[in-house]
Amino acid sequence: MLSIRQDQEENQNVAQAPILGRTTGSISQGGGMQPQRRNVSQKGSGYTNLQQYVNANENNANPKIVRQRTAQAGTGLQQAQTGFENVATQAQSGLQGIQRANTFVGGVISGLQDPSRQLPSQSDITRFQNLRTGTEKIANPTDVYQPFAQAQAGFGSQREQLASGLTRDVTGSGLQDYIRSQRANPSLATQGENVLDRFLTESTTAGKTALQQAQTRAGEIQATALPSISGQVEALKSQVSPLSYITKEGIQSGINPLVNTESSYITGLNKNYVAQQLGLNVNQAEAISQQADKYSQNVIEIQGAIDQHNKALNDLNNSITNEQSVVDNPKKSDADKSAAKINLAKDKRAKAEREQALSRDVTYQNSQKTGLEKYTATYKPILDKLNAYNTSIGNTRQQLLQTYDPNRLARVQALQSLSGQDLSSLLSQGVS
Repeated sequence: MLSIRQDQEENQNVAQAPILGRTTGSISQGGGMQPQRRNVSQKGSGYTNLQQYVNANENNANPKIVRQRTAQAGTGLQQAQTGFENVATQAQSGLQGIQRANTFVGGVISGLQDPSRQLPSQSDITRFQNLRTGTEKIANPTDVYQPFAQAQAGFGSQREQLASGLTRDVTGSGLQDYIRSQRANPSLATQGENVLDRFLTESTTAGKTALQQAQTRAGEIQATALPSISGQVEALKSQVSPLSYITKEGIQSGINPLVNTESSYITGLNKNYVAQQLGLNVNQAEAISQQADKYSQNVIEIQGAIDQHNKALNDLNNSITNEQSVVDNPKKSDADKSAAKINLAKDKRAKAEREQALSRDVTYQNSQKTGLEKYTATYKPILDKLNAYNTSIGNTRQQLLQTYDPNRLARVQALQSLSGQDLSSLLSQGVS
């Protein structure tokens, strides 16, 4: 087998080969002068047999022509391989680009499903949007693969043509025609000269060797497999074809389930959600709050009685002062003084009773205040949660998430940007 280097060394301009059939001389085959070839040996005046003639012309130029033809076929194969590899490399790059786009989209989607993962950056969100809307195109695998498939068929055809062409040009009449075509002036060659060229090529040791090498090379060319990159592209095509996120429709379908999940989650943000976030038993907390309210109401109600007592005592004090002034006034009659004394005694008894009632009510109020202070101190964590609960249930769902799960809110907002779906209207609603 000739190496590619040997092929290239032999593949020179065949016009540089010696031109056959131009000089004169004689070959004695029954007398008669015949045109003589320049590269045919002129030793002696004739040959007694063909073997002597063959031996004398062992170093004719035709084997070199055959070797050049063999090298041309090898060079043609190398060019076919290079051309195929170029197309295959483009297909490989295109399919890898599709694969990378799918991996990117899948990574963003899986990242949104995992709360422990970092949210996509703004640049990733923008690229995802472009892929989903088709602003950034993802090539169709079939379109990328088609030129490669055509190149596969083309390589097989080229390989067949190179092998069969070489076989043709070094076999039988094809060899004769090819050597003739390499003359400087093929049309001037006689039929006898053409036959003689073929005979010498097939008969000399160098010629036989060149022809055998050519046949071997033709077989090698025929058996040449596609370059290894072909299998890589085929494997890549089988991997890319079933991918989910290589069309804008596939990308939208991939992210819609996340939108549905988050929509359901947002809709479920209710009073129970708030209670769960606070760790609050609402019924228990409200019962505790009601008891605290009773303490407060008792303090308020008894304050009303205390205020009445104080007003009554003020009135009694005024009456007692007036009545005492009548008793002490020498200008008043005995009857007025007697009546004033009776009323004075009555009012003093009433004052004493009122002061006793006031004392009881103040004591009771103080006990209720103390009870309220102790009760609220005991249940302060629960009462604080209840206050937070009552405040939160008046907020929007977005405010709830901002308070209790800001990471989830950020994920929902990122999902809205990625999917193009409206989630803000759900977030703006109040808690049911």
